[in-house]
Amino acid sequence: MKYLLYCIACISCLLPQIAFAHVPQYVETNAIAIEDTYAQQVFYGILDNEPHVYTFESKRPFDLSVSLFIPDMVEARTDISAFIQVTSTKVMFSRQLQGNTHTWTPYRESFTNDMYLYGPTFKEFMPIGTYTITVSAPDNLGPYVLVIGGKDPFFLNDSWETFTTLPKIKKHFFHTSTLSAYTNIFGIIAIVLIVFSCGVIWTGWFIYRKIKT
Repeated sequence: MKYLLYCIACISCLLPQIAFAHVPQYVETNAIAIEDTYAQQVFYGILDNEPHVYTFESKRPFDLSVSLFIPDMVEARTDISAFIQVTSTKVMFSRQLQGNTHTWTPYRESFTNDMYLYGPTFKEFMPIGTYTITVSAPDNLGPYVLVIGGKDPFFLNDSWETFTTLPKIKKHFFHTSTLSAYTNIFGIIAIVLIVFSCGVIWTGWFIYRKIKT
């Protein structure tokens, strides 16, 4: 019985990990090395006079999906583009996702209730190789969201890291209060999970103390 509380606590800590699917990543550098090549990832970046360059390596053929989003605001820039390039022993490939020639469509993210414009997308089965994705604009200014992989680009994961990242997104992308990051479905789900986890831990501790005494 002495391991009961420990086990319950571990299970409770894992609950938020199961509830969501990815961690939104706030980009604060111009060069980003992607370590988990095959996982769904969402990068929030703001161009500041230089393009942002993402690099990763694939050691096997895989389905590559790349999409561009921008926050749906009056000052939204629809001239953001992404250049995909791959080098390998057998093939050289490049593809330009042109924002200024694409018809951007509204997209509502249900968890945080944010509105985006959905831009150009690339989906194709790709070979082994070294990949570079360069996000840029004519003057290299403005916010963007780069989505790599996944069916639902904004299905969240890892509540603790998400809790710390969402306020940055609300502040820098949507120019709203950081508290608004939690006044939505995500905040409600996270609070329920935290309360449930605390209840499980308290119940386990109570039972453990009763048996011990």
